[in-house]
Amino acid sequence: MKRVVRIFAVPERKVFLLGILAIFVTFLFSFCLSLFSAQRSHWFTNWERWDARHYLEIAKHSYQNLGEERVNIAFFPLYPFFIFLFHLLFRNHLFSALFVSNLCFLISLYILYRLLEKDFDKKNSLAGSIIFNCFSHCLFSSCPLYREPFSFFVACLFLFFKKAKVVFSCNFRHACWFMQNNRFFAYSDIFYRVFGCLPL
Repeated sequence: MKRVVRIFAVPERKVFLLGILAIFVTFLFSFCLSLFSAQRSHWFTNWERWDARHYLEIAKHSYQNLGEERVNIAFFPLYPFFIFLFHLLFRNHLFSALFVSNLCFLISLYILYRLLEKDFDKKNSLAGSIIFNCFSHCLFSSCPLYREPFSFFVACLFLFFKKAKVVFSCNFRHACWFMQNNRFFAYSDIFYRVFGCLPL
């Protein structure tokens, strides 16, 4: 037991443990929701709702210009592309979408910790990661939606910009445009306020 405590005493591992705990709580919530729901749906298919249905349809059938699937044209292509790629490995679109979202959530949480560590000590960096994890959008970190891959690209953008690798930063910035372009205006404003310039 002491060895386990010693392993997770390292701040970087605490961040991963925090992320895994958040994912576990979210899946536990989905399981409880399926138990007490009037529809009695399977806990795994609870995630196949809202915009997730559209992303999964794009990953399965690409974009269509006829029928009900023509509304999928409003959704950006990068996240369905990642679902398609991981579907080649897992052979399940919903599981692939959940895998992509959760993996991006864990990595973006770690990158956020690393970014905070450059300006603050380990204790405050860990506290910042915990506070980030308490935001309302993190309750949907396990959802098969574009939010976590988008957070991952934004975190990489900030990381490379902080390291003065502007070309890599711009590449991640362009990737953000293929994920959800209208949200990036907010991040451009953050760049201007924090760093005093925009990555061009």
